[in-house]
Amino acid sequence: MTRIRPVVLVRRIALTALVAWLIALARIDPFTLLNTAASAGIGAYLIDRRPRNPIGLLLLAISVLGLGTTGRPDHDVAALASGTASWNDFLWLWFGAWAGSMGFVCYAALAFVFPTGVLSKGRWGTVGRIALALAAALAFVPAIAPAIELAVSEEVGTIWVPNVLSPLGADASFRPPPIGVVFVTLIPISAMALGAADLLRRYRRGPLIERLQIRWLLASIAALVLAILFGLAVFVSAGPGSSWGWLPALLAGPTLAPAIGIAVLRYRLYEIDRIISRTLSWAIVTSVLVAVFAGLVVGLQAALAGITQGQTLAVAASTLVAFALFQPVRRRVQRAVDHRFDRARYDRERTAAAFADRLRTEVDLEAVAGDLTRSVDGALRPRSLVLWLKDGAE
Repeated sequence: MTRIRPVVLVRRIALTALVAWLIALARIDPFTLLNTAASAGIGAYLIDRRPRNPIGLLLLAISVLGLGTTGRPDHDVAALASGTASWNDFLWLWFGAWAGSMGFVCYAALAFVFPTGVLSKGRWGTVGRIALALAAALAFVPAIAPAIELAVSEEVGTIWVPNVLSPLGADASFRPPPIGVVFVTLIPISAMALGAADLLRRYRRGPLIERLQIRWLLASIAALVLAILFGLAVFVSAGPGSSWGWLPALLAGPTLAPAIGIAVLRYRLYEIDRIISRTLSWAIVTSVLVAVFAGLVVGLQAALAGITQGQTLAVAASTLVAFALFQPVRRRVQRAVDHRFDRARYDRERTAAAFADRLRTEVDLEAVAGDLTRSVDGALRPRSLVLWLKDGAE
């Protein structure tokens, strides 16, 4: 039985307590809860397993900063405006004033150092250091401003709360210059854009393992972007009451932290192509069958309106047609998607099928051995290959 060092044990207990505390604070809405639990949990695990890699700390910081951007409905607005609010209310407001911008800085740092935990060498490393330092400095400016902006409601608008922690003095009449607001907002976002550009550059030029690690992160980001676009499309087409359209975004958001954990720990990196192909295949098949089912229901109801008064026959016929189309559509879509996104598996299966066809008609043992060696080498690309044949005399 492996003994755990006291330092490691204390660190794990502290990380577990911190994650539990953050999850308890995140019980505001399901989106905040899931994202905080994923980021904090994966971040704490990476800190324990890869203590020298700062990505775990960045994920933990992102979860904390994300909580700071959530408003509290129980603020005592009058006490905050007069400067007599409790320290609990004021600190939450003060933290939220700069948490959003600092969150962009953490995402930018994550992009610059992912997955190795260190900045790139050369020009991009210098760009990353300058961008992160400038963005962090500007993101913290609202924390030392004389006043903090608080959005109350649509009717009231916003009010300005005196910042008792400002070294410049608390002054509720202070208003930041517009150019300052632009810099504080755009510089952290620009740093994140530069980090994304560096990430894509390393994805194109990096070694195979690093490209696979970055592919996990890019796949999660792509899923989140598509889910958000789907939610916006449903919102525009069906109206504000269609909250179900944001369900994919609710499920896709927490996948970012697990994808980062898998990439950093290098756990099942080569499964990403299969996951992408299967996800796309099932999404396309589901969309096609739903469209066919809905079209048939509407069409058959219109066609059978003079024969039957109900819609039972139309629904039953549409269900049977969708069920009959499932396997043919799935096979065709899976083959097309594998050909594009899971090419390695597609090539392996095609090589194995071709070898099996040749094996049925080949009778020369040496030719079979040579064909087997070439097929295995083409499908798996091993560093070395040895073929053992059983002696026929035995």
